Amino acid sequence: MARGLGNLPEGGGSGSGLRHLWLKDDGETARIRFLTDGDEIYWDWFHRIEERGQYRGERICVRSALDEPCNYCDEEVKSIFQWIAWVYVEYVDYASPGQGRKPVTIGRTKMYREHMNEARLLRLAGAHANSVKMRFEKLGTLLDHEFDWTRSGPKGTNRPQYTLDPVEKCKMPKELRELLAELDDLEDIAFDRVKKIEKSDRKRTVEPSRPSKRPRDEDEDDEDPFGARAKNKPARVEPEEDDENEEETPNKRGKVPADYDDEEAEAPKKKQRREEPEDDDEDSPF
Repeated sequence: MARGLGNLPEGGGSGSGLRHLWLKDDGETARIRFLTDGDEIYWDWFHRIEERGQYRGERICVRSALDEPCNYCDEEVKSIFQWIAWVYVEYVDYASPGQGRKPVTIGRTKMYREHMNEARLLRLAGAHANSVKMRFEKLGTLLDHEFDWTRSGPKGTNRPQYTLDPVEKCKMPKELRELLAELDDLEDIAFDRVKKIEKSDRKRTVEPSRPSKRPRDEDEDDEDPFGARAKNKPARVEPEEDDENEEETPNKRGKVPADYDDEEAEAPKKKQRREEPEDDDEDSPF
């Protein structure tokens, strides 16, 4: 049973109205600081809820989380392996103009920057944990750097990729330490025990670090460092990434067991609808 969750008859989900960080087009980049360290990132299986063909968020699978009967599994509702973390978003460079965005030139590319200066949830499928995990293993912590979080893949693709590049090492400012103490626990978010918070309650103004250009790590390479896999997790259907609908907000914390492979994991005892996934195969997260 997951720590501190007690016995819950139903799964919670993402209906609390918490704000997420979404990048929807090729080359879009967010300047972020992690407020959740690598060994505190929360992950599990979540059922994707739809009503009349419309996305309505996720509900945690209590069979996976608590080893209890799950109504969504019984109803063969498809599920996805996800991880969530708190990040502070200084700004996002978007590919297209919009309200509150100002044109900027990055290299030879024209982007549209929106300053946010607020905490948001980073919530993605397990396959997109690789870049974050690599940085955590190399740096030892995610809390003492600014990062650029960048999407590769055009709008609408089912197979985007994400990279996490360190910008500058610097201590977490006092304002963010205070904000961190106010943020909701990720387990409470996963089980939908969090009330909706006004946008202004998670805003902070922090002096930007300098230099803003990212130096390339001397030991940085393109090799996938992850052979990590874990055992005994149920095989679930991986839905396509829904960039357009997931505008509104796992039971376990820390690292996935070292030999996890969700592609080869045993199926749950009760039947689960299986479909060919349209998104990336989900690799192990932290």
